[in-house]
Amino acid sequence: SKNSYLFNGIAPNVNVGYPHIGQLIPFEVSKYCQELMDIPLMIQIPDDMLSVFDVESIVKESDSIKNHINHILALGFDVEKLFIFRNTTQCADMYPSILKIAKGIKFSKAARLFNVSETMNIQQVNFPANQIAPILYTSFRNLFYS
Repeated sequence: SKNSYLFNGIAPNVNVGYPHIGQLIPFEVSKYCQELMDIPLMIQIPDDMLSVFDVESIVKESDSIKNHINHILALGFDVEKLFIFRNTTQCADMYPSILKIAKGIKFSKAARLFNVSETMNIQQVNFPANQIAPILYTSFRNLFYS
């Protein structure tokens, strides 16, 4: 189907600056599946996660993200069918999906499922919707509807 794609993601490890082997293995599986099914692969980089959960890490974020992307590209994906995106740059297209997901999750359920507590800031409470949104192809209107 023209709206089918694989989805994977990686949270940048700012303490080390590059992905470890445990983070790269799922990308090897994704590469195999992409070749087998001949469909696009979307890779989410939640660059907003660091600023939402750890303000101290914002400074290191950019170089770490570039290193992670370079390590992923080195695995040899078909770049014609690869879309690596950062939450902060894809947010406008994902926002309708984020709203739909957030509306469908009651706070009481989110508190249980995502370990939400009253000490969290409002963006931390909404962050799961940002992470879930890429599973909906409507999050990629710019790719599927152009």
